Amino acid sequence: MAHIHTLTLVPAKDATCTAPGNTAYYVCDGNDGCRKWFSDEVGTQEITDHASVEIAMVDHSYDDTTWGYKDAEGHAHKCHNCDAHDGIQSHTPGDPATTTTPQTCTECGYEMAPVIGHTHSFGKKWESDETDHWHQCDCGEKSEVAPHSEDDGTVTKQPTKTESGIK
Repeated sequence: MAHIHTLTLVPAKDATCTAPGNTAYYVCDGNDGCRKWFSDEVGTQEITDHASVEIAMVDHSYDDTTWGYKDAEGHAHKCHNCDAHDGIQSHTPGDPATTTTPQTCTECGYEMAPVIGHTHSFGKKWESDETDHWHQCDCGEKSEVAPHSEDDGTVTKQPTKTESGIK
C-alpha cells in the first residue's frame, strides 16, 4: 500500500532581532512516521535541506528619538523589538544639585546626584488653602498639615467702649 502524506502547514514567520523566522512549509504527520517536509500543499516538492526554510535573524532596530536605557553608567537607545540597547554614552551633567533640586543629565534626565542634605526650617507663620493649614519650609516641605476646623471662635481682643473686639 502506497503512503499517503497527511500534511500540516507550518506558517511563515518573520525573523526578528531575537529569533529567526521561516518560510511556510508542510510537514507530513502520517501514522508511519514519514515526517518529510514539502514546499507545496499536495506533497510533490520535497524539502530535503531543512535549513533552506530558515530566515536569519535581523539586526536590532534602535529608537534614536529617545533614551530607552538609563543607569549610573550612562544612557543608550533601546531596540524597538527587545531589551537590547546600543552603545552606552556617558551622562552630560546639568546644574549641580541644590537643597531642592537634584543634578540630572541634560540628555536623558537621569538623576546623577540627589538633592543635597537639607535641614528643614519650618516657619512660625501658618500657610493655608481652602481645606488645610500648615507650617512651610523654604524648600516647599510642609509640617503639621491639618484640616481647617470651625468652632465658636476665641476672643483674642475684648471689645471696649471705643473699639470692637476680635474673635
